[in-house]
Amino acid sequence: MHRAGALLLACLLVPAAAAQNCDRGAETAGLNQFSAADAGTVTDGRSRLTWMRCAVGQVWAQGACLREPTRHSWEEARQVAAAVNATGEFFYDDWRLPTVRELATITKLHCRDPRADLAEFPGTRPDFYWTASTKLIDGPELVAFALSFGPQGVQQKHLEEACYVRLVRTAVN
Repeated sequence: MHRAGALLLACLLVPAAAAQNCDRGAETAGLNQFSAADAGTVTDGRSRLTWMRCAVGQVWAQGACLREPTRHSWEEARQVAAAVNATGEFFYDDWRLPTVRELATITKLHCRDPRADLAEFPGTRPDFYWTASTKLIDGPELVAFALSFGPQGVQQKHLEEACYVRLVRTAVN
């Protein structure tokens, strides 16, 4: 491979540099609630949830989330979870979209761009991620809630919109 080709490949696999800003004065000591596994997952000791460290489309390798995450419609996001469960690639068959409350447990409100723990969830974008939480509006129209790790917070999204996806499962003791 030519040197330029190797350099381009390296750039595509390196996670994007984050411009995250955290208010260090707001951090509370001793709140490290996560224990990481080698397979690209992390378990929250408080909520008893196991999270994929990378968003869908990224690959966990060399202690980082490589590649760009992919956006999906809400139904595609549910299909991605079903496909992950069918392959057994991540050792379990109960991966799913998190509820809005579950996804909120991994936010870091004293950080910006993104509001996430980049040590535990590298490559998190300051944008919207789907949840399993839904609501009927305007009669029979179903919308789902998406949580942004940026400044937008939680919003209702039409199911056809494209958002990022991070899968979760309930940890077993």
